[in-house]
Amino acid sequence: MVKSDFFLNFGNSILASFLGAISVFAFIVAAIITIGLLYVIVRYLLVTTRAAQVYIDLNAPAKPAPVAPAAPAAAKAAPAKAPVAKTTAAKAAPKSTTPKA
Repeated sequence: MVKSDFFLNFGNSILASFLGAISVFAFIVAAIITIGLLYVIVRYLLVTTRAAQVYIDLNAPAKPAPVAPAAPAAAKAAPAKAPVAKTTAAKAAPKSTTPKA
């Protein structure tokens, strides 16, 4: 005998039909809860990943400046200049730090 009804068991008791309907309802509720939990978890992971990237962008140490390539050996062999005599210069007066009114 082929059953054409999903939860209505004709020919059996009314209790079997009622329990079949309850099991279908429970399955639908469980499916909705599962889909909702998956949505919340995926959304949480996306938001926290973006927040972590923003945090790293704001708080990462500064990247060092690129190093210039070394000068060729011929440029280093330039003739040395004559030393300049040191002179003592007068020290400049320190700036005033009082606020202006």
